[in-house]
Amino acid sequence: MYAQEPNRIARKLTVLFSAALLAACGTGDGPESLPGTPATPLPPIPPGFCDVINFEILCPPITIINFNGGATTVIENPDQSGINTSDLVAQMQKFPDQPFGGTLLDTGAPLDFAGDGTVEYKTIGDAPPVGICGSGLLDTLAALLTEGIIDRTGRFRTDGHAGLTEAEDGMQFRLVEASNNHHEIVITQADIDNLIRSKAGVFASIKVLMESTQTKAEDLETVYLAGGFGNFLNVGRAVTIGMLPDVPPEKIQFVGNTSIAGAKTVLLSCKALEATEEIANSMTYFDLMSHQGYMDEFTRANFLPHTDLSLFPSVTVGRV
Repeated sequence: MYAQEPNRIARKLTVLFSAALLAACGTGDGPESLPGTPATPLPPIPPGFCDVINFEILCPPITIINFNGGATTVIENPDQSGINTSDLVAQMQKFPDQPFGGTLLDTGAPLDFAGDGTVEYKTIGDAPPVGICGSGLLDTLAALLTEGIIDRTGRFRTDGHAGLTEAEDGMQFRLVEASNNHHEIVITQADIDNLIRSKAGVFASIKVLMESTQTKAEDLETVYLAGGFGNFLNVGRAVTIGMLPDVPPEKIQFVGNTSIAGAKTVLLSCKALEATEEIANSMTYFDLMSHQGYMDEFTRANFLPHTDLSLFPSVTVGRV
């Protein structure tokens, strides 16, 4: 974690995740279309099915989060004679002065804990499920908490859900039942404990940085999420489990793989190199392992969302 010297503090927070992905990279010229772009016909939509890409009224409201010059709005379909015959479409624009820009469409939890004890899920390419990705695990943790299947310590509640089973290593929750083409997928108590420790490490680092610079959550102008993992993070779920500060979603920007982008920029621009050196010289390095308050903050963050619920006023858990 890094912070600028107190007399030069900008109320912005950067959280780095180790992964590689560039979202909406390259140049763009706003509303200009791409002529001759081939299109693959869409499959038929079952009656009553919520297709979020079509932005129809059957779907829950979508939160649009623009970053780095991306600009997306939902408009009436200007051409229903093409492959997309829906009434509403998303108009996405990106502008040439922002090499990295785009939009996050937050559609809510990918896992829906239904009233009958089942879990609804989707897979990439409708392939048989084989496991859960990192961001999916965080979403699962948030859903288990809000539905009251786990308590604030992360322990499974034993009074009540059809998906809970007892295994050799302890309690686990079944996300996907086994079938002929895939095995059973579960999340175990050990998985949850590891997830809580991981998110606690992230938030404790953020808290140390903010405390050291005397910055409160309401003082933050922008929270930057860098790295490929951040591009797929559900902001609301990350706040629910206490991994990110409880700030309005529009303050959180996904900036992609900034390390590679910065390295390329420095190699191609002497001015960029000078600016990088100036920024580096104004940084203060915090060694978290030797920091006096880090372990205390880490311990406090090992609850969902935190031992101090006043830090997360927007979070509501299923049962206390």
